[in-house]
Amino acid sequence: QNKVFAPFLLRSGLNARYQVLKKLSQVERSRNNFINAEIPAFVSQQHALDDKSYFNEDGFLFDNGVNESKDATLCMLTLLPFSQRLISIEIDDDLYKMIKLRRQLLEPSFLDIWAEKLWSRLFPADKATSDENEILKNSRRTKFASLLQKKRMESFEKYIRPVLLPNEKWSDRHTWAFNHRFVMWLRKEYLMAKFSQELARIVHSNTLSVTEKMMDFEKLDCFDEVQKSFGIQSWSRVKQDTTKDDNAMKKKILESLNGRMYSDIDFVFDENELDENLQLFKLLQLNNTACLPENTNLSDLSLEEVFELTGSIQDISQYGSFNLFCEMYNIFEFWNKQYIDALAKYLLERTKKYEENDEETIILEVGAGNGLLSHHLEKSMEKIISNSSSNSNHVSKGNSIVATLSSKSKNKKSRQRNKSQKKVQIKADSDGNKEKSRFRMPKIVCTDNGSWKIKPLPNTVVEKMSVNEALEKYASVSEKNVIILCSWMLKDEDWTEEFRRDDKTMIKEYILIGEADDGCCGHNWFTWGNQKYSSSGGDAVPPYVEDGFRRFDLDHLSKLQLSRYDTKLSRSSSTISFRRS
Repeated sequence: QNKVFAPFLLRSGLNARYQVLKKLSQVERSRNNFINAEIPAFVSQQHALDDKSYFNEDGFLFDNGVNESKDATLCMLTLLPFSQRLISIEIDDDLYKMIKLRRQLLEPSFLDIWAEKLWSRLFPADKATSDENEILKNSRRTKFASLLQKKRMESFEKYIRPVLLPNEKWSDRHTWAFNHRFVMWLRKEYLMAKFSQELARIVHSNTLSVTEKMMDFEKLDCFDEVQKSFGIQSWSRVKQDTTKDDNAMKKKILESLNGRMYSDIDFVFDENELDENLQLFKLLQLNNTACLPENTNLSDLSLEEVFELTGSIQDISQYGSFNLFCEMYNIFEFWNKQYIDALAKYLLERTKKYEENDEETIILEVGAGNGLLSHHLEKSMEKIISNSSSNSNHVSKGNSIVATLSSKSKNKKSRQRNKSQKKVQIKADSDGNKEKSRFRMPKIVCTDNGSWKIKPLPNTVVEKMSVNEALEKYASVSEKNVIILCSWMLKDEDWTEEFRRDDKTMIKEYILIGEADDGCCGHNWFTWGNQKYSSSGGDAVPPYVEDGFRRFDLDHLSKLQLSRYDTKLSRSSSTISFRRS
């Protein structure tokens, strides 16, 4: 019964949520000025609009106006999480039945096993025959894994397509394409359907759990090892601008449907055109939105092509098992040893620069979650400082021995030579001491407001406080230097304005890790200063520049990053420093 009930319940829930939001919205504006008769106002829900006339009083809609808690409540009232869970169970159940049937058909009985053992004792097989049998078994396992993957994808299409495209029309996308919570679940289920068997093989081949390795700094995988494990060595390590119209797959689909991209349209507004219309059209162009008549038939497209066309799950065809792993374990940044060591060294070098006046430096991580990044950085810094000290001791002792041997040279020619040798020893000792104090361990403080209910790592202190509370406690002491560290700031929130306040001059630098400029971290304009998302046009001065900060893209670190939304075509995450001038 669930096989019919679950899709119906999910489709009804999505439609109910859409209708409620539509009625609550005060955006009832004419769409006659556009190419389409019905361009959805809800398209802006995905993007940042500064103009508050797009939002209703309760803030339900359109990106900055979306109240996440209210939207979550609405999803609960329309039973979306429950119906999504039912669909997931049904897909898993179809797979389980197939596995159970195979076991019934192929699993040997007790009599078969007994006969096999007796035969092997009477007629033992040579090594070559045993190897052939093992190869045959492995081949069968691979074929069955492939069959399971195919079956899971079929089940996914069977349950999901009627929900997303009940009429197989372009207009069907309104109920789900801009529902961020639903799309996150949809993305994970699709990746499960496509890569679950491949991921199972990868995880099985590791003697230690991959997640366990990530928690232990000493066992943290190297960048190359992670790439090799997931088979992503050929993936691009360059970040592409997502606002550029370079999606070949989307263009090909649109050509087959006689459609085009808004970015290809030169639309001229008359003098009486509303500014809101201009801004919305600009966003449609920026985000490579597809332009199609609402009644366009999509029955010939696969779900993957539908996802690409709607832009709900961009570049879905370029994902792999690595993305599924990150989805399953809710990983946004996949920390690896090379990146952690490089970031730790950078922070030590910046600490040394700021401590010229012997003022202590605090590295303050905000929005730290379980504290994993700070934990790894602390271990890495301790190791770097320890290695630096031991190397300097080795150099000092080595030069001292050379000087002593020289002083016992064959002849006692002159006191001058002995004096010069003593000078060598003194210089070596002074250099050694200098090397010992090359790096000074900064104080690392880890904070999070606990809103995601993430448990801190064992033996890791994560202070429960908001960003403002953390700044008030640690960035208000004039005798301190503060470096802010923030990994994957929440979408469309900007904490950096607080970092740059005039009464927080002890904050010398803040470092942002995550999607930059046009992604899902922070605000594209207020955080990153991306001119394309400024309501004032391309000549506006970025907020961080106005506040006296300079931006430095740390490319040597960014190239070592692996993150949840990486694809074959582009790296997703970056590390960027903003320093007070």
